[in-house]
Amino acid sequence: MAGSNGINESTDIKAVRHKTAKFHKRRQNKHDKQSDIKKFPKKANNCDYCGRQCEKEKCPAYGKKCDSCGRYNHFKSQCRQGKYMKRRSEVKHVSVNVYTDDSESEFEINTVESSEINMVQSKIFAKMLLVDQNKQIKFQLDSGATANLIPKSLVHESLIEETDNTLTMYNKSQMSAYGICTLRLKNPKTNKRYNVKFIVVGDEYTPLLGSRAIQQMSLIKIQFHNILTCEKGDNMNDFSMQNIVKEYADIFDGEGSFQGHLHLEIDETITPVKSPLRRIPIAMKPKLKSKLQRLETNGVIKAVDTPTDWVSSLVTVKKPNGKLRICIDPKILNKALKRSHYPLPIIDDLLPELNEAKIFSKCDVKNGFWHVNMDESSSYLTTFETPFGRFRLMKMPFGISPAPEYFQQFLEREIENLPGVRTVADDILIYGEGDTVEEATADHDIKLKAFLDRCRSRNIKLNRDKFQLRLTEMPYIGHLLTADGVKPGPEKNRCNNANG
Repeated sequence: MAGSNGINESTDIKAVRHKTAKFHKRRQNKHDKQSDIKKFPKKANNCDYCGRQCEKEKCPAYGKKCDSCGRYNHFKSQCRQGKYMKRRSEVKHVSVNVYTDDSESEFEINTVESSEINMVQSKIFAKMLLVDQNKQIKFQLDSGATANLIPKSLVHESLIEETDNTLTMYNKSQMSAYGICTLRLKNPKTNKRYNVKFIVVGDEYTPLLGSRAIQQMSLIKIQFHNILTCEKGDNMNDFSMQNIVKEYADIFDGEGSFQGHLHLEIDETITPVKSPLRRIPIAMKPKLKSKLQRLETNGVIKAVDTPTDWVSSLVTVKKPNGKLRICIDPKILNKALKRSHYPLPIIDDLLPELNEAKIFSKCDVKNGFWHVNMDESSSYLTTFETPFGRFRLMKMPFGISPAPEYFQQFLEREIENLPGVRTVADDILIYGEGDTVEEATADHDIKLKAFLDRCRSRNIKLNRDKFQLRLTEMPYIGHLLTADGVKPGPEKNRCNNANG
């Protein structure tokens, strides 16, 4: 007999009995399997580090290096990182065919297909040849690093230039460095050579090539068509010092160079002089030799093996931090050098331009005189004697009489036509104008960015430690620049009080 819903009741009862019988059968099978398991003794757990049954504190993997991840105290077969990468390589890609019923909003999966995904390497390494040492080194390629690192044991001590810089790790911790050096690398695959600047660190760290280097060496290519375009100035809105150093790291690093070459004019009526070698303390000679080698590597000096008319004495001074400063004594040479008589600016020429200035920044050219390259004949005039042979300066030296005029002439030519940027000696002033501090700040930031871009394009290097940014009051050449106008500097006030 059929019910009101159109379903045969006897058929429905048989179906229920069939399901009940299948349910009891499944329970019986499950009970039998559990009984079989109890017949076998429980197997002892193997060690997570060696994969064997070992005594505690006597694991054979202790002190051993894993061939998979390079870490210690476990075997490759038990490497968690290796297992994790293996699981990642076995991930299946699931493609789902779905349909929907017009009366319902739920989805139903019909079929599942799988396909293997290629494993993506978590670390990338490349072998590079250190040309001077003729040694192949395995470098890690790190697209997230802003510096290149190399352990101290791989660099000759004479090539290391001391520095006070510290490195900030990904976890914000600080790491001190032994110094910096420039090494010549060769890619054995392409036979191309590169001059790469490294930060020298402890031997416990892995040799590393940072983002800029691996892109310039064509080891990694950025797929910019897959990246949403970012405006160049997006992260420069606040113009913090940290932001500037990050965005313009290259203008604080290395030695700069102005365009063109300097030719020194000399009075031919003055007889050339060859000054004798000054004695150097024995304890200072190793440091002097290392200093000369670094300067030669950086292109500041060059060895001389031919006769020269002028030879100056070498002056060495030990600075309070223990570093060595060297220069020549050009006292006799200055008598023969002709002055350029280039007009040097004074602060009185600048003050009228600062009537509406309210925000100020000041920066210092790093090793300013060394930005000026000398031509061949002028370079031989600066030849000097050392215990390790004669050298000549390729850059304009400190101490020669026409140096300030030439430096001012070259520097003003490099920063010409930049509004709100003025220089007196090697102090460069950037100022912002406006009726309010907010307007002056916006004007200052535009001028500062134009100046930083000019430094980058003209290879001008700045001293990061002497960079003063966005000040409303700043002492400058004996005066105090403020948002309310120019006032006498603290030194002048003290003098007036003493005289009064």
